[in-house]
Amino acid sequence: MLKPSSTKYYTNTKLYKIGFRTNDLCTFCDNQPESLTHLFYHCSRSKQFWSEFELYWCVISINEFVSAWKMCSLKF
Repeated sequence: MLKPSSTKYYTNTKLYKIGFRTNDLCTFCDNQPESLTHLFYHCSRSKQFWSEFELYWCVISINEFVSAWKMCSLKF
């Protein structure tokens, strides 16, 4: 599994450890400690976001394909 580097990013877990947060829970789901691994692979809200993002881009791609196909069929 590819692991994101955690040295430059201040997640709630790191902010909690240095005293800038009152807890280390995930900002999005508020269920588990917020780490980069949690944010990228386990957070239910992040998974929902990426699923909707993928669906949105799939629809855009299909619409672009249909438009291009229509343009090509008009030329012939």
